[in-house]
Amino acid sequence: MSIESGGSKTISVILNEDAELLGFGIGGSANEVFAGHEIAVHSIVESIQAALDDASVHPRQITIVAASVLMSRELLNKAISAADIAAEVHAYEEKETSLAASFCSDHGVLASSGTGSFIYGRSIHGKTMVLGGFGSILGDEGSGYEIGLQGLKSVIYSLDGRGHPTSLVEEICKKWGVDYRDRTKLQTAWELAEKVHDLYPYRHRGLLARLSLSVAKSAKEGDIISRQIIQNAGGVMAELTAAFLKQFEVGVRPIPISYSGGSWNIGEMMLEPFRQRLAQLVDVPYVIVPQKLQPVFGPFLLWFKHRGMPWNDMLIRRLKKHDKTIIAQYGKYLYDHQEAGRKTIRS
Repeated sequence: MSIESGGSKTISVILNEDAELLGFGIGGSANEVFAGHEIAVHSIVESIQAALDDASVHPRQITIVAASVLMSRELLNKAISAADIAAEVHAYEEKETSLAASFCSDHGVLASSGTGSFIYGRSIHGKTMVLGGFGSILGDEGSGYEIGLQGLKSVIYSLDGRGHPTSLVEEICKKWGVDYRDRTKLQTAWELAEKVHDLYPYRHRGLLARLSLSVAKSAKEGDIISRQIIQNAGGVMAELTAAFLKQFEVGVRPIPISYSGGSWNIGEMMLEPFRQRLAQLVDVPYVIVPQKLQPVFGPFLLWFKHRGMPWNDMLIRRLKKHDKTIIAQYGKYLYDHQEAGRKTIRS
């Protein structure tokens, strides 16, 4: 079993010895800082149980667990035990697993934009460095959280008279079940703000990060404000990457740069300004490498490396063919979760 958690979700997959996907499961945030211990453990157990059910596998049939989760080892062991799994557990850092999955290599520079954001690099000599990752108060520039936050702010500013008109007003009000037709604009602004405050401090971060989907939708439909928010996120990620490259030497030319995290699923609207801004700021040879595998396969790859087994082309191809399944299942989860969140907000 390979487990990977970000700021908004936890994914578990069950693989056999031939790297064939047997089961997939998804749960909520397992970040113990932002979700709290109880919710974090529940999210891990939820994703594990869903994967076991999907694979029709008994918990005791799991022999190895490779995990990258945003919680302490003690809390991870508690979650694994709560899922009735008695297996050898290997824990890896989020940055390591994301880099391994993106490059299928042990060196490069990774621009990660999911719920949060950071730049991580590993040199050919094993040296590492991270820039960013300071959380929603001090950082998360260019992240899904920041995109959602700026989208909601643009709605608030539009409603209270400080900002420009945006289709996000209708999109977000509909998403959150707010009827804005029979009230003043200020009343609507206050209701939106209160919904965020009611979910603070644990649940608001994921809520705002999921609003990045609404911003992306409005941007693709031609909303100028939404498009600017997405483009700014791509530009900021490039600025973070350029600042990183000034301080870190990978040891190869051209420098391999890749990206990881759900925000990049927005596509060219975010990738193009990332490429353009990077070209303006970086004067050393580099190459942007598309993400090779989904992050959930990162722990599996690192476990393979731990066993001294090579990451050959056959292994990568076998894992790559499961990517579409992971993306499709995650998209379905996001939709279902938004519907459930909408009902929670209404109540």
